Amino acid sequence: MIKNMKKAPPYKVLHLISSRGMYGAERIILNLIGATDRRRFTPSLALLQAKGYPNKELVEAAQAKDTRGHIFICRKWVDPEALRQVRELIYREGITLVHCHEMKGRLYGLLATVGTSARLITTNHNWIRSDLLVTCFETFDAFYIRFFPKIIAVSPEVKQLMRRYFIPEKKMQIIINGIDMEEFRREQSAGQRIREEFGIAPETPLIGAIGRISPEKGQKYFIDAAAQVLKAFPKAHFVIFGEGVQGEEMQNYVAELGLSDMIFFAGFRANITACYSALDIFVLPSLLEGTPMALLEAMATGLPVIATNVGGVGRIIQDGENGLLVSPADADELATGISTFLADSTKAGQLAKNAICTVESRYSAQQMSEEYMALYDEVVSG
Repeated sequence: MIKNMKKAPPYKVLHLISSRGMYGAERIILNLIGATDRRRFTPSLALLQAKGYPNKELVEAAQAKDTRGHIFICRKWVDPEALRQVRELIYREGITLVHCHEMKGRLYGLLATVGTSARLITTNHNWIRSDLLVTCFETFDAFYIRFFPKIIAVSPEVKQLMRRYFIPEKKMQIIINGIDMEEFRREQSAGQRIREEFGIAPETPLIGAIGRISPEKGQKYFIDAAAQVLKAFPKAHFVIFGEGVQGEEMQNYVAELGLSDMIFFAGFRANITACYSALDIFVLPSLLEGTPMALLEAMATGLPVIATNVGGVGRIIQDGENGLLVSPADADELATGISTFLADSTKAGQLAKNAICTVESRYSAQQMSEEYMALYDEVVSG
C-alpha cells in the first residue's frame, strides 16, 4: 500500500476519540474545530464507538461545524477491525496529522499510523483515577503516551501529574482550554422551557451543576450543600444535568433525604446552552479537574459561579472578584457560597459580569485554536 504523501496546506487533521458522552473533552474538540483556520487545516473527526455508548451527538455537532465525522464501532477495547478501518481512513483521506484525545484514542492512533506518513499529537484532558480499574488503565496510558512527539496538558496540574510518570519534559506543552463566546449567550426561552418541564417558576432561584455524575465530580457534596441551603431558603430549587455511573446512586440519596421535589436530575441535554440559561447560580463541586469547560461555559453565559479550588480552577476564579472559591469535599463551604449569592443578588450580578470579562480576555476558543495550530505547524514541518 502506498503511504500518504505530504501535501501543501490546508493539512488534514483527524481528531480521534472514544467518547461516552458530551463532556469536557468533546466540547473542547468542537470549539477547536470551529475556530480552526480552514486555509491552513481541514479538521475531521473519528469516533471510536464503544458498545452501549453511541454518542452520535458528537459527530452531528461536528458536522454542524462543516466537519466530516466518521464512526467506527468497537466490539472490544482493542478491536482489530475498527483499527483497520481507522488506518484505511488515514490512507484514503490523506490525513497529515492525527490528534488523539484520550487513552483509547491514543492507542488506536499509535497503532493505526504505523507505516504511514501521518504525524501524531495528543491532548491529555486529565487522568481521573476514580477507582482501581481506571487507575490501572491510566497507568497503561501513561506508558504509551510517551511515544507521542507532542503531548498537550490542559493545565499545569495535568502536566505535573504526567511528570510523576517520568514523561519527558521536552514533549509536554500546556494549552489552556477555550470556548466560543457566541455559543454561550443566554437563551431565555430555551431556559424557561427547562424550568417549565420541572414546574419551576421564573422567579424561583434555581442552582445547578452540569457534568458527568461520577465520584470525581463531587455531586454528593452539591446535594449535601443543597440540603443545608434549603433550610434558610426553602423556595430554592436545585438541578443536576448529566449522566454517569453514580446517577442512580445520587437519585436514591436525594430520595433518602426527602428532597426529590427540590433537587432534580435532568439527564443529558444536547442543548447545553439551554441548561445554563435555566440557572440563576452555577456550582462546580468537583474533586478533580484540569481546566473545566463547564466552569468557563457558565461564566460565559453570565452566571455567578461557585467552584471548588482544584486543578486549574484557582487560575480562572479570583475569589470574590469573578466568582467564589471553596474547598473541595466541603458541603458547608458550598452551602455558604450558594447562600451568599441568594442573599445578595447585587454581588452575584457583579461577579457574573466580571466572569464574562475573564472568559472573553483569557479563555477564547480562537486563542486556544491559534496555539494548537502553531503546534500543528511545528509537528507537520518537523
